[in-house]
Amino acid sequence: MFKKVVGSVVLVGLLSSSASALGFVNFDVGGVLGGAAIGDSYNGVVNGGAAAAREAALKLASGQEGGFKFTYGGYARLWLGGMFRVAPFFKYERTSTYNSTFALGGNAVKDGFSNWQYGGLFGVKVPLIGLTPYIGASYSQFTGIDLKGTYAINYGVKWDIPLLPLVNVGLDASWQRPQSSVDGSYTNINKIMLTLGVEI
Repeated sequence: MFKKVVGSVVLVGLLSSSASALGFVNFDVGGVLGGAAIGDSYNGVVNGGAAAAREAALKLASGQEGGFKFTYGGYARLWLGGMFRVAPFFKYERTSTYNSTFALGGNAVKDGFSNWQYGGLFGVKVPLIGLTPYIGASYSQFTGIDLKGTYAINYGVKWDIPLLPLVNVGLDASWQRPQSSVDGSYTNINKIMLTLGVEI
């Protein structure tokens, strides 16, 4: 997984540097910091074995399920276009549990988990003020927790700071509903992140 991510960063960087002379290609890389709101995954339809796994996870977590969890990570986007822009992107986010345990779909999550997203964005850059709202979709994979791969909706806004031409700040959000590999239930995961990036 790590090799794939490094390869993606290198490829996006090479594409950006080779095409930057065209004037409508920008490589945007940065960090994210925020939280993930994780809903209760119970859907009322689990078999006996899955129900036992769920009960065991709840016991280990002292009954704690979901909640708002601290999340951090990084992203890379390749913006193409002028006022109307598209961007292939990838994003890595790590959701922490602060050494506590919570239950999710039959999983007893103790050390946190990671989420990798690969997809595309469409944005409109507002002239003069440098504001770009965007929306898109991605394929989402998890490590450190038994959740199946799924699709996510991505949306947000970034602002190019006038006095710092290479720096941008923004809000980045996503919604997804992955299925547990343990008990088959689904859960809603909503993330809202502050972003700080460098765009060249």
